[in-house]
Amino acid sequence: MDAEEFRTRGREMVDYVADYLETIGSRLPVPDVTPGYLRELIPNTAPDKGENFDNVMSDLDRVIMPGLTHWMSPHFHAYYPSDNSYPSMLGDMLANALNCVGFTWAASPACTELEVAMMDWLAQMLQLPKEFLFSENGKGGGSIQGSASEATLVALLSARTAAINTARESNPEVTQGQLIDKLVAYTSSEHWQLSFGRRFRSLKLWFVLRSYGVAGLQALIRKGENFDKISLGLNPDHMGLMPDSYYRWTTMSDE
Repeated sequence: MDAEEFRTRGREMVDYVADYLETIGSRLPVPDVTPGYLRELIPNTAPDKGENFDNVMSDLDRVIMPGLTHWMSPHFHAYYPSDNSYPSMLGDMLANALNCVGFTWAASPACTELEVAMMDWLAQMLQLPKEFLFSENGKGGGSIQGSASEATLVALLSARTAAINTARESNPEVTQGQLIDKLVAYTSSEHWQLSFGRRFRSLKLWFVLRSYGVAGLQALIRKGENFDKISLGLNPDHMGLMPDSYYRWTTMSDE
């Protein structure tokens, strides 16, 4: 898929999404399928060659929609509403295109600083105490997690660290490992999100594998590898003359 086809397919996808959301109330909120239904509708292996994107789109209605729980449906009352919005979808599309990996400020300053600012905005909207703000002196501030499950995990890890630090203040001779063995997290049988929290990431993978095919994806990965070796001053035509460990250690030493 090149840039021009992406423009075309992007418009088609926007229309598909808008039509879906406009008619979601007419769909059964819960699917009427049995476990394993989907494997009977798709091949056992990924295609070797990429398929026409029209085939992928047609399979959305044939394969995916019959087994989809429509969380945005006005008739769906289980769990909690999976809220979304058109601006959020557009922002998600742009974030995927920019593809920032903001694990440090230097990795992408705008990514880090915007998250800091948005966390302050959100805290102020919720009328949280100023101690929750990045902009105040202290330990305030938050970070955006991908799901409620990730947020719960971060909260548990933070609580564990706080409990260990508090215990070691009065018992400095006790090791962290000894304290961890004594920690207990209380929950309930209704607390299901850590087990079931997940996004529809496999749909993106399905699109990629069918569009590129195994051979096309391998070629794309090799293209990236050759670009890396060119950037290191190596000749991709001669890469078979050197062991993979040479490239690996060269890359690591440059970092």
